[in-house]
Amino acid sequence: MKRENYIITVKSIYIRDAEMFCPESMTEQEILNLDDIDIFQSCEFERYWKNAEVSAYLCQMACAEEELKRELQKIAEYFKIPACFLEAIPVKKIWKMIYFIIMERRKMKKALLKKIPVVEAGIKDKQYMELCRQNYLMKVQKATVAHKRTLILNLYDAENIIKEQYQPFCRIFFSNRDFITYFIKENRWSIKTLDILEAEKGKFISQIAIRTYKEKRSIQQFFHCTDDAVDSIQLIQIEQQKRKAEKSLKRKKRRIKDIESLFCSVKPVTGRFEKWLEYEVLKESQYIFYQYSRRKMIDCTCSHCKSKYQLERSIPRHNKEYVCPICKRKSIFKAKGKSGYFSDYSEAVKIEKASDRIILRHFEVRKSYAAHGTGEYTLSYHEDYRAVFQEKFHFYYPVYSCLAHKNVWKEKYIDPYFHYRYHLDYTIKAYQTITQMPGMVYPYNLKNVFKGTPFEYCSLDYFVKNNRFVELPVVYYLKTYLKFPLLEQFVKQNMFYIALECLYQLPNEWEETKETNTRHFLGINSRYCSILSKYNMGIREWGVLQKMEKLKIHLSEQEIFAYCKIFESNRDFLELN
Repeated sequence: MKRENYIITVKSIYIRDAEMFCPESMTEQEILNLDDIDIFQSCEFERYWKNAEVSAYLCQMACAEEELKRELQKIAEYFKIPACFLEAIPVKKIWKMIYFIIMERRKMKKALLKKIPVVEAGIKDKQYMELCRQNYLMKVQKATVAHKRTLILNLYDAENIIKEQYQPFCRIFFSNRDFITYFIKENRWSIKTLDILEAEKGKFISQIAIRTYKEKRSIQQFFHCTDDAVDSIQLIQIEQQKRKAEKSLKRKKRRIKDIESLFCSVKPVTGRFEKWLEYEVLKESQYIFYQYSRRKMIDCTCSHCKSKYQLERSIPRHNKEYVCPICKRKSIFKAKGKSGYFSDYSEAVKIEKASDRIILRHFEVRKSYAAHGTGEYTLSYHEDYRAVFQEKFHFYYPVYSCLAHKNVWKEKYIDPYFHYRYHLDYTIKAYQTITQMPGMVYPYNLKNVFKGTPFEYCSLDYFVKNNRFVELPVVYYLKTYLKFPLLEQFVKQNMFYIALECLYQLPNEWEETKETNTRHFLGINSRYCSILSKYNMGIREWGVLQKMEKLKIHLSEQEIFAYCKIFESNRDFLELN
């Protein structure tokens, strides 16, 4: 097989699969303009070719295999890792590494830019600055750096020129796609635009003079500007803003694409999930509507089972609790004349697994009842936050993107020094919601979701199974489990109240413990431990039991339970003995 045909084939592979594997895909023309080295670094080794079903003929070619092995070795040397490690890396990551190398080659090389000779100002520049009374002077250079056209703008301080100090204090380098500024004395690089760039004195750079027409013309030619009326300094600022806007746009597109790929495995909610929201999350949102009359029997309608029946006039009372005689569910009476439009609100959390990470989806659920007490309602819900765990938690919220023309997910910065007293109720609620993820947990398939993750033995499924209608901060639960693995034992021994208290205020000494036995950790005998579990007591009651064992107080089970209740109102009660 000829080398030319081999290169063309590799180019076509890259063009076809660029959209799939690259964060920012190159155009076909850009790929065709790459030299042979870049082309070989943008291709995959033989395993990917087999997966992509390119051609078995290419894989059999000795020259192709040797070329690919050499390029694989180059990638390994670039990232300073053994070449054998690359064989275990997924295909998608290999493509990202290759793309990173290509992007690095496009960047402006700072070491090469520093080597470009500096142009000093002269006597004519001194005479000119004395006459024009501008703050700064700009002199233009042209150079070729790494086969790229480069425009160099040297900035001089007028006061230094008058003192016959002709060295520039900073240099601005322009390539076709990028720009960067170098401060010589400070040995500092900056990407600020000219209008907000600060000089060594701490003042903004303003009133810049360009002495010769030739230099102004060089600036216009580099930026392909044919309008002579455009001011050169203004043109530089426009081009800087344009390049910054292009880079910002690319970053946003890449960020959107990365987040979309992160959530590509998230499926839309099912009918089973909607029923769970309606009948379990909003279980307490059930009403019996009645129309008051002077007759002996009053017509009633249940909002849950839609049944219509009659009750004696003395039974229904507005906002009174009652059990529906048909569906046997706890309900609240609502008089049609007194109840207008109202709604009930709750929160729910659905946990899903996506490859090597856990995704927590937070839903706001609302049941809205129509006015006039007809018993009809509408169920509405929306997903407002997501939390992703991969080594640590990352939080996301939906925003409208003008680039994608749709709602996309954006990562939320969580302030570690958030103080409640400085915020309104709304910001406090939003902060607590996204950092805690409170709500009822969708109880199905939790074991499979946590399998093979750091939360495999967290016992959240057991907690939810025994407390189906309890809203708990799911993120706090998972974070606490990582710090305090004994939380699993508390849950499995039905000490749910202690487990919940650990989520909000875990003692510092508990985090450092290596004890695996609950009874030894609590420091009480097995009888007290079973009482603690049976009555689902908390940390305060555990302190009472610990003190009772120390003082050797022997009481019955009911007396111990009463003793704990007394202790809540009188902390020194045990000291009286």
